[in-house]
Order: sequence, then C-alpha cells, then structure tokens
Amino acid sequence: MVITGIGLVSALGLGTRETWAALLAGQSGVIRVTRFDITGYAAQIAAEVNGFDPLNWIEKKDIKKMDLFIQYAIAAAQFAMDDSKLAITAENAHLNLQTIHMSGKEVYKQAVTAMLAAARTAIEDAGLSVQDIACVIPHQANLRIIEAIGERLGIPREKVFVNVDRYGNTSAASVGIALDEANRSGRIKPGDYVLMVVFGGGLTWASTIIEW
Repeated sequence: MVITGIGLVSALGLGTRETWAALLAGQSGVIRVTRFDITGYAAQIAAEVNGFDPLNWIEKKDIKKMDLFIQYAIAAAQFAMDDSKLAITAENAHLNLQTIHMSGKEVYKQAVTAMLAAARTAIEDAGLSVQDIACVIPHQANLRIIEAIGERLGIPREKVFVNVDRYGNTSAASVGIALDEANRSGRIKPGDYVLMVVFGGGLTWASTIIEW
C-alpha cells in the first residue's frame, strides 16, 4: 500500500474507496495489479484553513511558480517547525534539524518485532509460505533492521531489496522508490509475490503482499 499526496494505491484498489470496500469485503490483498496509470488520478485538497494567506509563508516572487498544493505543503512544514520551537537559524543550521532523525537503538527492537509480526500475518493471510516470496521490499530506514527482518523470516539476502546505502532514509517514499528500482532492474517479474513491510513515526507499521 502506498499513500501519497495524490491519494492511495494498494493491491486492493487504486483509491481510498476501492481499497476500503475491498478490506470490508475481506479480501487478502493478493491480487494482480492490472493498471497503474498516474494520469488517471484526480487530486483534491481535503481541507482548507480559514484565512490562509500564502504570503505569510512564501515570498511573493516564488508564489507564481507554485500551485495551492505546494503552498499548503510549505506552510505546513514551516508551521510545524515554528510550533516545535525548532526554527532553523544560522546558529543551529549545523545540527540539520530540518532532516529526519531516528533514535536507532530505541527503535530497532520495536521495529523488528512489529515488522516481523506484520510480515508473518500478511504471508499467512495470503495463504502463502515464505518460500513463495520472490522479493521483500522493506522500509529503508536502517540496514540492521532490514537485515534482521530477512534473517528472522528465513528469506535469503538476495531476495531482500536494499537501497538505503545509496539514498539514506527517504522516509515514506522509501518503499515506492525501492519497488520502482526492483522492477526496473528485473528483480521482480510478472507473477512474483512481493512482500512490502514498513514502519514509521508513532510508531506505526504495516505489511502487504502483491502479485506483480
């Protein structure tokens, strides 16, 4: 399942309504993806803030280059930094507060436990075995976590896709990037079962299987 600024894409459907209807119907999520045309998506702004003035956040010369989606995104990011009292200044710029940070030691145990449980549940619910999985696309946050998931599931390293060594932690985009690379490089082929397993801030975690 991939959730982006344009909506939701999963093995159960190409939108929130389709996916939710399939989940309510008890579908497992192992179905053949037959269409994936980005041009078919209708983008929407879910809500607007009363009195929103982009000039409070963005310089006038830059606004002409941005649609309302981008304006909201910039305003939200700036508001979050201001609200957290972590505004970027010349004095703290060297701390890279605008980048993603993770307390690796504290996160490791919880992430591995949760991701393993989610992955095993997905495999069982799909009526598959570990041997049926052709490729694992894990959240690319930490190499130790990725290796632990593969080892404890009993999946060979060559079946676990890794790109964190090249891009670092790309957060919510990591599975989408890895899936695209795995496809382009021939690591996954039509008919393959692909296990995707993730965790994120909160902590939250999830797993799904698709038949490519």
